[in-house]
Parts: sequence; C-alpha cells; structure tokens
Amino acid sequence: MHNLVKRSLASALMLTALLSLPITISAEELEDAIQEELGVETSLTPDEKAEVEELDLSHYELNSLAGIERYKNLKRLDLSHNELTSIMSLSYLENLEELQLHNNVIRDIEALDGMETLSILSLSANQITDITPVRSLVNLRELKLNSNRIYDLRPVRNLDSLRHLYVNDNELDSLDDIRPLSKLETLWADHNNISDVKPLKNMTNMKSLHLQSNQLTDVAPLRNLVQTESLLLSDNQLTTLSPLYKWEKVKELRVEENVLDVTTPSTELDWMNRLPIESGSLTYLPQQGSESGNDTDSTIQFTDQNFEEAIREFLDKEDDEEIFKNEVTHIPVLDLQNKNLSNIDGIEHFHSLEELYLSNNQIESISPLQDLTDLQKLYVSNNQIDYLWGLKDLKSLTHLGLSNNLITSTIFLDDLDKLEWLNLSDNSILDVHPLGQLTNLDSLYLSNNQIKEIEGLEPLGDLKNLWISDNRITDIDVLDEMRDLKSLHMSKNRIKDLSDIDRLSRLIELYANENEIEDLKPLRGLNRLSRIHLAYNQIESVEDIDQLPSLEHVNLEGNLIYDLSPLEYESFSDVTFNLTMNQLMVDHPDTKDLIDELTEDGNIVESDPQDTLQFLNFGRKLNVATDKEWTITFNSKPDLHGDSIFLLDENKEVIPLSTSIQGDTVKIRPASGGYEYDTTYQLFITKFNTFGEDDLPLGKHAMMSFTTQSEHAVDAKPTVIDLGGVVLTYENHSTEVIIESSQLDLSKGDPYLLIDGDRLNFVDDENGYYRLEDIPSYYTKNELEGAVVHYD
Repeated sequence: MHNLVKRSLASALMLTALLSLPITISAEELEDAIQEELGVETSLTPDEKAEVEELDLSHYELNSLAGIERYKNLKRLDLSHNELTSIMSLSYLENLEELQLHNNVIRDIEALDGMETLSILSLSANQITDITPVRSLVNLRELKLNSNRIYDLRPVRNLDSLRHLYVNDNELDSLDDIRPLSKLETLWADHNNISDVKPLKNMTNMKSLHLQSNQLTDVAPLRNLVQTESLLLSDNQLTTLSPLYKWEKVKELRVEENVLDVTTPSTELDWMNRLPIESGSLTYLPQQGSESGNDTDSTIQFTDQNFEEAIREFLDKEDDEEIFKNEVTHIPVLDLQNKNLSNIDGIEHFHSLEELYLSNNQIESISPLQDLTDLQKLYVSNNQIDYLWGLKDLKSLTHLGLSNNLITSTIFLDDLDKLEWLNLSDNSILDVHPLGQLTNLDSLYLSNNQIKEIEGLEPLGDLKNLWISDNRITDIDVLDEMRDLKSLHMSKNRIKDLSDIDRLSRLIELYANENEIEDLKPLRGLNRLSRIHLAYNQIESVEDIDQLPSLEHVNLEGNLIYDLSPLEYESFSDVTFNLTMNQLMVDHPDTKDLIDELTEDGNIVESDPQDTLQFLNFGRKLNVATDKEWTITFNSKPDLHGDSIFLLDENKEVIPLSTSIQGDTVKIRPASGGYEYDTTYQLFITKFNTFGEDDLPLGKHAMMSFTTQSEHAVDAKPTVIDLGGVVLTYENHSTEVIIESSQLDLSKGDPYLLIDGDRLNFVDDENGYYRLEDIPSYYTKNELEGAVVHYD
C-alpha cells in the first residue's frame, strides 16, 4: 500500500488515499491441519515433531504432504478423504504401523515399498492399477484395496501375515494369486468377475467371506471353511448351497439373486433355518428364477415396501394381489420419483426399461440396475449413491442424471460411450479424467464438486454446454479445445484469466461470477456472445465489450469499475447492463452523459446512486469564503484526466472549476464569479487521476463537502462553531478547542476567546491548526462552541 497524499500546511483540504497492490498469501496447509488436529496455535519444534506418534488428518482437503517427513516417529497416520495424488513424502516414515489413504486420487504407491513395519493399510477408493510395492510389506495383517482398478493380486501372494483382505469393486477375474494365503480370516471380493473359488479351499480360518456380484456357479470348494460366520453370495449363478450344509456357525447370510430353490419346503431353507442367523441378517429373496423357464409365472419379491406400493399403483393392483414378472418385463418407461425408496431390489425384472426416473429418494445402491442394458435415460439425482459399479455395463445410456449424491469417483462411467448428457453436480468428485472417454457428450454438468483440475477433458470437442461452477479450478486451458461450446458456466472458482476462451467463437453464454478475473480483452472476438455474467471479480475497465455485436445482457455487479468512457454508446441497443456495486461516479458529467445516451438508445443501465459509494471522505467544511482556493499536495506529480476533479452544487449541477498544477500540487478555484453564498457543494477527486511514472490510480474516489458563509455573516463576528471549530472533551485532562488555520483571518492578529472576562489564547500547532488548551472545567461545551473568536 502506498500513501499518495501528504499534508500541506497551506492546504485547506487534507487528502490521504491508498493504492491497491496484489498480495500473495502462502498457505502451509499441512502444518495448519496438524496444528488444528493437535490443538496448538504455533508450529511444532523439530523435537516436538519427532515425539508425535499419531495424526488424524482426514477430511482436510490436503493435496500435498510436503513436510510430513519431519514427523519421523509416526506410527498411526490417517490421510483419508483428501485430494492427494502423490504420497512420495511418506517414504521417510520408517516407523509407520497403520496408514489410512482411502478416498484420495492416488495412482502410484511406490512410496510404500519397504515399509516393513506396516500392519494395517487402506488404499480403497483411489485410482490404483498396480500394487507391486505391497509385496515388501511382510508384516501386513490388514489390506484394503476396494474400488480401484486392480486386476493382478500376485504382489500379495507371499504376505504370510495377512489376515484380512478387501478387494471389492475391482477388475479381478481370478483368485489364484491368493491361493497361498491359507491363514486368511476375511476376504471381501464383491463386484468383480470371479467364477472359480477353488483357490480358497484351504482357507479354513475364514470367518467373513463376501463374493457378491460375481460369476460363481459352484461353492463346493468352500465345503471345509466351516468357521465362516458371515457369507455373502448374492447376485451370482448358484443353483445349490448343498456343499455348505455342514456349516453351523453362519450368523449373516445373503444369497438373493441366484438360481436357488427357496420355495417352501426346500432343503436350502431347512439348512438356513438351522443356522444361528442374527436378526435381520438373512436374505434369500428374490431369486432369478428356475432353469425350467417358468420365470414369467413367478412373483416378484420386493425388499422395499414403498417400491412395491409404487409398482402396485403403476399396475393398478390391489394390496393383496401378487406382482408377476411377466407383468413388468415389457414396461419401457417408469417414473418412481419422490416415492421415498431406499432399496430397488426387484427392478432387475423390468428388462425392457428404456427410461427410468428415480430422483428424490433415499436409494443407496444402484447395483440392481446392472443388467438393464436397454436403458437409454436414467435419472437418480438427489439420493444417497456413492458407488457407480452398477452402471458400468449400461452402454445404451444417452442421458444420465446423478446430481446431489455422495459420489467421489467416476471410474465406472468411462465405457458409457453413447452418453450425450451427464449431470454429476453436487457430489464430492475430485478427478474427472475418466470422463474424457465420453466423446459423444453434448452437455456435462460438474458444478459444486471438489474439482481442482479439468485436465483430461480435452477429447470432449463436441461439448456444447459445460457447467463447472463452484469448484476450485484455477487453470482452464483445456477449454481452448472445445470450439463448439455455446454455454459455459464456471462461477465460484479461482480463475484469473479468460485468455483460454478467446477462440470459442460459438460461445453464446458466459457465467464466470465470483472469480479473480481482471481483464475483458479475451472476449473481444466472441461475436456470438449475448450474455456475460462476470459479477464480483476484479474488473476495472469495460474496454472491448463494445466490440461484441450480439450482446443482450451484461452483469458486472460488484467489480472495481469506475470509468465508462471506453464504451462507444452507438454500439449498443436493447442491452441490459448491471453495474451496481462498482465505483461508478454516476454524477460525473461524462459518466452521466454516457448513461443518458445509452438509455436513449433503448438500453437499460442499472447503477447505484453516487452517494452510496465508499469514498475517502474528508468531512464537511463550514463558513467557507465564496472565493476560496483549495490547495492539494500529493507526494508525486498528478496527471489529471478530463473532469477527474469536479464540483457539484446542491442540485447536482456541475460547477466549472479552474485547476492548475505546480509540481505535485494542484490548486482549485471557481472558474468565474466565485461560489454562491450559503450554498453546500461537493468536491470530488476521482480515481481517473493517475500519479507518477507508473500511472498508478487512487485506491478510491475522494470527496469533501463545504458550505459557504451566508451573505449577512460576512461582517458578523464568527463563533467557534461558525469557523468549523471542534470542542473535544476528555475524562483525564482538560477540554480542547481546535480550529483549522485556513478558517481564521490571521491578518487581523492572533486569535483568542473572551468568555465572562476570561481571555483564552489559541496557539499555532504549526501543523495547520490553532489549538486552545488548559480550559477551565467550568466552561460547558455549548459555551465554548458559541464563543466569539477575537483577534489581537
């Protein structure tokens, strides 16, 4: 900041103004998170850092671990639910025993190679394909790899200490690589492509086995895993569970969506009824139907009563009537919005669905949709969905609405190459790379996520509508490739520069409110642009927008615009301008004339009254002489532009002024005839003025008001208040009277007050004021303000 104006002893106006300079703020995000977690206000010393053994840094939006290596004795570290792409700094933490890294954007785990002290490791919900470094983690007991893209488990085959392995939602088609892990107690491998469980036959310590949504047809190799307590086998192709009939410890069992005979009576049900199943932990309906082809004659078993009631209503069935599969298999369109659904088991029987509307419910899983391959339009916005595995094979989809859910990853959408319309707004998505494969997209909605980069979207050259508002994006160079864009919404980000959109010649709408944009020049060639919304940025000049022939609406509210002179009013007709919350001097003669001309041509200009602006306000002067000359001294030579200093009377009419510059001093006086008696004026010094070799402007407009003396008061004896004096009262010392030197007629002598015979002499403080101190306490403020000023 620079103080542009210094006090002039001869001046009647003191002016102080500020120039705004950019400020760079460096945020130590990791250290801030650690301090918050530990409840300290300052950074730890190296010795204190070495003493920390446990940190929970989850949900801190971290994208860098630089500095974590100084906490060399950490044993337990939770970094889940952040934005990490690199974990190389962890390679220095040689004492780690437990490490949580789930829900990040990690692809490379080379930093974990050699961490032999690790016993618990979670890497779920990342973008990992290669787990080779895990082979060195010889003391690992628990490993979580859910929701990645892993297809090879060979690196874990020699981890003899491993007891718990989680590999749900990956790309595994075989379990051969874990055959040596005979001591496993937990294996979760739901949502893969596994068809053979022979590699598990010797894992007799198994207690929790989850193999849902695979391709299993035979469980005979599992017959000796009799210690199993939790068995989840739903959504496979099993026809019998008879090899497991000797199992007696199962407390949780899910076998729905197979081809089992669970009619009453049946041997399958007899076995299930003998098990010590905990309440609510047994599910065996619905089944996929028998091999004899009687599927069309069987009834649908719904898990969710609200779902069943909605289908009854759709089919116009009574409450006691069964719903048969052959009644729903040919339905092409189904609207189940706002039905309070939480589970859609049973939807898999609607084989012919082409359009399905499920928005505004409480649905958590969309896995039952996985076989509805005729679906073209699917809308499941405003639910509780977090995993998209159930959509990966729905390759006929052209429209997909998933806004307002709990989605963090888009990795199961990249094969849906017929998609034209995709809405993923209002989720928690970090990475958009998989969406770059969807080259038929016409409209993409990604607003209100946690996206920092849109790199990877370059192939989407056919996009016409892109919404990326309310994220953390700084770089938009990818947009240079999207030459067909017509509507671009990117408000509430951290964008500073629009130069990457200067070749989007088909752009019609631009919404980029609440960013850090300073310059409109990149827009000058976008001849089809009709709507510009750039409110609350850092824009100072409207230069170049008069080069846009198709403009209809311009919203520049809340910027730093103080000058409209670059506009050519003849270029506009029927355009609405929102220029409120700027620094426009609408009473400035040039600005007023331009707004009037724009309005006469059918345009609408919204602006604030001038008296609502924030000025550097230098108060009000009273009893000013009608021939007063104001002197303003700056600390560098001013360059006055046009009517950059102007005067208004009480009717807001411009009063002609005469100005002269001598070095860094400006003298201002009435052009002719002087001021009117007993009239209030406003003197404005605008930001249009620049100073010094760099042409730096004032930070704000400045103003002062003054009232001239009345005609009959010229020969009257002026009082303290008449001369603009101020009476200051204090608790700890005597009252003080201050009058500005320029208000006194010092040619008559030294000023003093005479009150009840007491003479009180003013003293020149040699700083532009006369002061009266040590005033007896019995004089009231009113008496002092009304006292006549005499001269000796």
